[in-house]
Amino acid sequence: MFTKDFNGTNLTDAQDYDIISSADGCCKKRNGENLKARLDDQKGKWYIVLDHTIYGKRQRKTIGTGLSATEENRPIAERMMQSKKAEWEAKEMKTGHILDFNIDDKPKAAKSEKKTFPKSDVQKDIAEMQFSGYMDFWLEKKRNTIELSTFSSYEYNIRGVIVPYFSQYDVKLKEINAYQLEQFYSDIKEERGIKNETIRRYHALIKSALKDAYFKDIIVNNPADKVTLPKKEKYYAETYSEDQVYKLINYAKETGLYIPILLASITAMRRSEVLGLRWKDIDFDNKLLYVRGQLKDRVKTEDAIDGLLWEPKGKTASSLRGIEIDDTLLDILKTEKEQQKERAETIPDYNSEWSDYICLRTKKPNAGKIIKPNCLSQMYSKMLDDCGMPHIRFHDLRHTVTKILHEHGVPIEKIQKLLGHSDIQTTVNIYGHLKTTSERACVSTMTNIITGSM
Repeated sequence: MFTKDFNGTNLTDAQDYDIISSADGCCKKRNGENLKARLDDQKGKWYIVLDHTIYGKRQRKTIGTGLSATEENRPIAERMMQSKKAEWEAKEMKTGHILDFNIDDKPKAAKSEKKTFPKSDVQKDIAEMQFSGYMDFWLEKKRNTIELSTFSSYEYNIRGVIVPYFSQYDVKLKEINAYQLEQFYSDIKEERGIKNETIRRYHALIKSALKDAYFKDIIVNNPADKVTLPKKEKYYAETYSEDQVYKLINYAKETGLYIPILLASITAMRRSEVLGLRWKDIDFDNKLLYVRGQLKDRVKTEDAIDGLLWEPKGKTASSLRGIEIDDTLLDILKTEKEQQKERAETIPDYNSEWSDYICLRTKKPNAGKIIKPNCLSQMYSKMLDDCGMPHIRFHDLRHTVTKILHEHGVPIEKIQKLLGHSDIQTTVNIYGHLKTTSERACVSTMTNIITGSM
């Protein structure tokens, strides 16, 4: 079989392929040796760089792989590079001359007849990835499709737990099976002493990643569907009595946790909501506290400050809410606002970056800094040790409010609006919407209990 170049010169088939140099400057190279290929790390991603000489000038073409530039992903990226190089050489073989990157790789004008959809080796390349590499690859694909806080949570679990574990083993995406996944859950539970709920969280991420691969025909089935998961543990929240809440608040007055603990114990706000509360969220004239967002931790974006970011959304749509508060709580907040101004003026090196927020550190060397979510939990736990209180989670203060209000006869559907629950149950549907007076009654009840006014 013979083909011809533009000068009419006969070219033999693949084993004797030669590009004939001519007056137009094409380079004479046998078997595609003129075309060079290499990998390049650009902004943390592997890119394929094709390089050749045409018309006496060097040309370069860069192709993205979508893979993070890690040594683990290098073999996959190299296979993709060789595939792209071979694909380009095949084009040159078919035409019989060196192709111009700037012309011959541009999309051709649409023809009236239907075109054959081009086949690609991408699916094979992904299937050949190490499973740990695929999880990292999948995570990056999700970055711009999910909320920032959700991505941060995914990243913490995938890059912090799942990827490090499977990086120890030589197992490809196409080889992963249910037994290996169950072994991971068993090992990680034994090593870290984690709860079944955490294992189920890891499984949900793996299952979702494998589901994407299955739907794109990269793998023949989803092995996560065959996994037997540990039973979901029913959590029974521990709560404080009225006397214990009173003791807790009074002890907290002498610590830097008074305001966050007070807010959680009166309004039943979530930890992220309490820490995300800003002064402009308090309407002192109309006695309203607005929950407009939440403080997120471990965020890796340019907007984040020390890994923290205020996010203008709640856990659910109904989490963004207004809470009517009474004069007692308003006076406490007014006093705190004045004390923050005083600390800013008197404490050397006071951090003013978070001055819009309510829950700030009060003592050197961190005075003025916002309290981080995990730090709040750790400081709260230590405070319970110091005051001899039984340990319950900070979030359980929310459950404590619900229990005490219910014991004082506040209807459950009214408590639900205070909590900002999105799951409206049958009782709420029966009794309808809350009246504003009943919302204030919820906060007043808790304020009176905590201040000992009842």
